Amino acid sequence: YEAMVDGIRKKHLTHLSLVPTQLKRLLDDEVDLTSLRAIIVSGDILPFALKNQGLKQQINLYEAYGLTETASMIWVRKVS
Repeated sequence: YEAMVDGIRKKHLTHLSLVPTQLKRLLDDEVDLTSLRAIIVSGDILPFALKNQGLKQQINLYEAYGLTETASMIWVRKVS
């Protein structure tokens, strides 16, 4: 987690693929995610409150669905 946050803060990372719990932790820790080109959230439903929290901060959120046994992503859509 700390290495990821360090990469975000130093702007070494451009994209993240997270589950909702990881996104919530980053937002709760007030990590500035606005420099990221995209955050792809999958693995579980993106809760409405978490979606709104990300959109308020103008984070580029995408929801994805895929079966890890076959493909990491079957579809991706921009959250709005």
